[in-house]
Amino acid sequence: MFTLEQRMVFLENDKLERALGAPQVSRKQWEDWKRRMETREEGDDSAAAKRAEDILHIAQKIGTKVGTIDMRDGPQSTGTWNMILNRDDREEIAGDIAEVGYKWAEVSGGQLWHKAIENGMNPFDLLKTDKKHLGKVPASSLFRGANLFGFEPRGTDVIDFVVRRYMENGGGSSRQEAKICRVFDAANDEKNVAATIAAVIQNNKEVSQWNTQARKNNSLPEQERGDGWEDIPLKNFGHIQAASSYQPPREVESINDRGEIEMREIYGVDYYVGHFQKLIQVAEETGGKLDSLVVKDMSGQLTAEVAEKLIPALRQLDLPVFLHIHATNYEATLATIKQAAKQGIDGVEVATGVLAKGSSHADVRDVFSQDEEENLMPIDLENLTKYEGQLRTIVDENMRTDLKLDEDIRKLFLSLGIPGGAFNAVKDDIERELAPRFENDFRTAALAFAKEMKVLQTEMRWIQLVTPTANTVCKQAVWNVMTNGQGRFAHIDENFANLVLGYMGDFTDHARDEKIEFDPQVIHSVLQFCGKVKKGEQHVAAPEKYPEPQIALQHPTETVVDEMKTAKTEIQPLLDFVGGDYKKFANSDELAAMHLMRPPGEIGKTAIERILISEEYEDKLEESIEMLSDIITNRSTGGTFQKIGDGYDVQLFEHIRGKEGIYEAVSGYLNDSFSLDDLVQKIKKDVSDSISKEPMFEHCSEFIYRKICLIYLLAFSKRLERSREFTKRESQKNEKNSHLEVWKKNMNERLGDPFES
Repeated sequence: MFTLEQRMVFLENDKLERALGAPQVSRKQWEDWKRRMETREEGDDSAAAKRAEDILHIAQKIGTKVGTIDMRDGPQSTGTWNMILNRDDREEIAGDIAEVGYKWAEVSGGQLWHKAIENGMNPFDLLKTDKKHLGKVPASSLFRGANLFGFEPRGTDVIDFVVRRYMENGGGSSRQEAKICRVFDAANDEKNVAATIAAVIQNNKEVSQWNTQARKNNSLPEQERGDGWEDIPLKNFGHIQAASSYQPPREVESINDRGEIEMREIYGVDYYVGHFQKLIQVAEETGGKLDSLVVKDMSGQLTAEVAEKLIPALRQLDLPVFLHIHATNYEATLATIKQAAKQGIDGVEVATGVLAKGSSHADVRDVFSQDEEENLMPIDLENLTKYEGQLRTIVDENMRTDLKLDEDIRKLFLSLGIPGGAFNAVKDDIERELAPRFENDFRTAALAFAKEMKVLQTEMRWIQLVTPTANTVCKQAVWNVMTNGQGRFAHIDENFANLVLGYMGDFTDHARDEKIEFDPQVIHSVLQFCGKVKKGEQHVAAPEKYPEPQIALQHPTETVVDEMKTAKTEIQPLLDFVGGDYKKFANSDELAAMHLMRPPGEIGKTAIERILISEEYEDKLEESIEMLSDIITNRSTGGTFQKIGDGYDVQLFEHIRGKEGIYEAVSGYLNDSFSLDDLVQKIKKDVSDSISKEPMFEHCSEFIYRKICLIYLLAFSKRLERSREFTKRESQKNEKNSHLEVWKKNMNERLGDPFES
């Protein structure tokens, strides 16, 4: 329970919610009020005593803030994305979150970027809509360091553009409503997050200068403004929240000064203190400072015992500290949250109702029922009940994929550090790749995977498993089980090779500031495998070094150049094909960012294409898809189709993509130049040369061509939402820009241009 002394310290440090009416007072006044509160006699009704009572009443409301992950990590961890991406539903959820009294809401970043694109939504616009309905509740986004929302480092021009656009669409012009930019790196490598932190700091510097001058000029008497004047719009701040990905204390092998192997602890309290100190230094070297810190525990491994030591140690860094913790081990997670609140942590994240528990986060109701000592800032329980009911109409709990895993398997994955958000992908890999090798016994396959995973993580010194290291290490463990008859590491996943050879960043023991050395045999296996791979066979680490791959000589962020210009050139043919209609969805810079960080796999290659097809084609596309679907679903799946399997279709589709005339063929069909049969024949003609060179395509039937045609039309059928107000908004923007030019001209004449620098 917070002591009065602790609460007063909170107030002195201005950590009280402004909504509670935190008074602005000097330290001398605080000391005076504190003395009066300690010494006042019973019945003292003086003004000073009354004021002291008011301050005490405010102080008693101070506690740990509670935020929600219902709009981002909740759907990702439970596999319910498709239920919570409807724009109308998100608007209602955001409004309910504001009514409940959550202090912030994670609404964007992470996997949501890909899911939005896959579902035909502009992630920049989606964030803007979410923020609009959240009102004054700060919106939070998760950035994967320099990777932003993808899986590899991006150029500083891309980082700067995305960060600024996220501030514009999701932030507020006051620090209290600032867009929370949670920046993390899977390797806890401070170099991987430096550019993103710097982009937010630079944005804030410019916004502060802009808003100060704008408010000053907006307050001018009307007669001094001149013709065509209107209030200058304020710009939005960002809140920089630096994260450290959590791994519990582990015993790992290390080589001492005498060259002897010994065991030592890693990932203790000193590790996280050291990491956060480096992140603070990164911000200071950029000319700014962090706003808060967050411990990012993706699989509920932080215990109450460790939290009792870790939270006070982090609070000594003089920044607000938050906790993001999954509830895979439910009762233990509740105990950890209770202990963290008792230690004065500034905020914790929870889920609500049908989006809680399992691989997600603790249920807000269970968290508050544990709060016997009133360490949490209160929420509106009546509105919470209404919100829970609304969520049940949107999310079907029976469709949650995380709950289809037995609890003991979930806890087994937890012990390995596999994050809740990756459970679904791991489950799918085991079912698809390993279970058939164990007579379709999922449980036996899962245990074999877990056994290999433990060995592999021991060799990898128990690195944090977060996106993308979680997917990478788990995928390699699957490969090691699959190729067991040929020996471990008979096949090496390209991303695993990149990780081991240093092309994802540096792994450091921040307590000692020493490099974490992987098992030498793992490094040797990777180098040996990569050396046998010929160019073009597989993209693995340092392809330019074949046939002599080597450990990275430069940090991955040092090798990335500016990318926006190149990306815009790559998508220009598509924009030419679509015409000016693409502007109704996004501008070319936004599309370039989406192209660079598009979803992985086949769906990512067509995602941008399918969302830009003009809406007048929608009815015809739906009719064609229905017709082709009937042909395919009513036909026997025996014979050739059963033999070749789904992978065959993907390879055929690969041959279709990029062929000259394919856009013209689809466009001709949509514009009634020829029939559906003509389109099928056109596709056959365009790919016949390629197919004839592939033996597996020898028996390709008309049915398969039609199926490929269907795939292609589906790729074009799901377009992104249009804004019918686009032209109007563009006009308004141009009009505002003209006012802005008048303002800047006036400022030049009176004070000189304040933004010239």
